[in-house]
Amino acid sequence: DMLEHNRSWALFGHHRKNGRMFSDLHKYKKLAFLQEAPVFTFNSLYQEAEYVIFSVFYMAGNRSDQYFYYYPQAEFEDDEAFLHHVDQLASRSIYSIPVDVLPEDQVVIMTCCSYETDNLRIAVAGRRLREGEQASDFDTGVYSVAESVLYPKKWYDKFGGKADSDTLARLYPPQETE
Repeated sequence: DMLEHNRSWALFGHHRKNGRMFSDLHKYKKLAFLQEAPVFTFNSLYQEAEYVIFSVFYMAGNRSDQYFYYYPQAEFEDDEAFLHHVDQLASRSIYSIPVDVLPEDQVVIMTCCSYETDNLRIAVAGRRLREGEQASDFDTGVYSVAESVLYPKKWYDKFGGKADSDTLARLYPPQETE
């Protein structure tokens, strides 16, 4: 089945003022909501599965942002590339969420518009619960606001602050020239 072959799925919706579609993603801007709802269900024609959230983050909606990352990737060259993808998502999380993601895991990212700046998105990334795991297995009491977050450049332009240099070096290593 096609869902089993892809390691990462991205779902795009709209933040509708009438509460339809993906407007509930905005509830994850509050840590208390994440602590109450750390797991979501993703239903498709092929499966119904639960996913534990490992990242809640803001992304620029266009590639011109200095810290843009193209997150809707489904296939990866190898395990290292997949784990780099996961690190990109987790490093942008506005919360510290101690949920691991392994090479054999499957990730779903839900995203919709957010209006703190122009062309901004909020996204929630979760990994599929492993066999035997349940929502109650995760101690959400240890979840906290992240100390170091990689926001889109436009976020810093509007609200101040700057990206952590160690995070930038890890996520955007200098390219080797020949």
